[in-house]
Amino acid sequence: MKRLYTFIVLFVFHTYFYAQERVKDFPRKESREEEIFGKVYWRVKAGLNISDIGGEDIDYIFLDNRTRNKMGYMLGACAYTWFSKKWGLSHGLSLNQRNIGVNISDKINGKYSTIFREHYIEMAPITAMYHIRDFKVFAGPYVSTLVAASIDRKDKEGNVYKDTSIFGSADNNEEESRYMQKLDYGFELGVDYDINSKMSLGATYNLGFADIFQYANSYTNGSGKTDRIRIYNRGFVFTLSYKL
Repeated sequence: MKRLYTFIVLFVFHTYFYAQERVKDFPRKESREEEIFGKVYWRVKAGLNISDIGGEDIDYIFLDNRTRNKMGYMLGACAYTWFSKKWGLSHGLSLNQRNIGVNISDKINGKYSTIFREHYIEMAPITAMYHIRDFKVFAGPYVSTLVAASIDRKDKEGNVYKDTSIFGSADNNEEESRYMQKLDYGFELGVDYDINSKMSLGATYNLGFADIFQYANSYTNGSGKTDRIRIYNRGFVFTLSYKL
């Protein structure tokens, strides 16, 4: 995983300095006016997720009702167009790794801190953008498909391994094990800063509305009042993007 983060950081810096060479003849203040209304533009993105989960039932899956922000990666692309000097729309697709620090326990190792990992393919189908000087403020819905999930656990020798059973399977016994829903959706709000005519820095906050843990057959979570497990994704994404 450290190698992956190193690769992403190097990729971001390489893209930044390469783009600086490519666009050094483009004045930053004129970059917005160069874009044509109604024309579709493309951007590629790379960045870091600072992820967490929230909700009333965290202690039903994990211990202590406490979580910690952890870093993951984001890789993606988006298409956008302007239909006025201020307003535009974008449509994006990305691969997101979300890592969350949690506490768990077992009979061998007792209580310990570990990492809960989620991998999503995320689509932002329609995002409204508003242009203010060198900034773009944007907001819109997202929908994600879960493609992998795991928890780092320890064996009897204390070695860490990835337990993927939380992702779920066709023969999963729901009375004995919780598993993750394969669909997440929510809302995102963010801002981009145009460094120059090609490069932008971005910050986005994502707030999930879907219960990410659930029983398909509606077993209760022990309260006797509801069959929902109220745990939701949330977090920040920091990106560097390049206009193609």
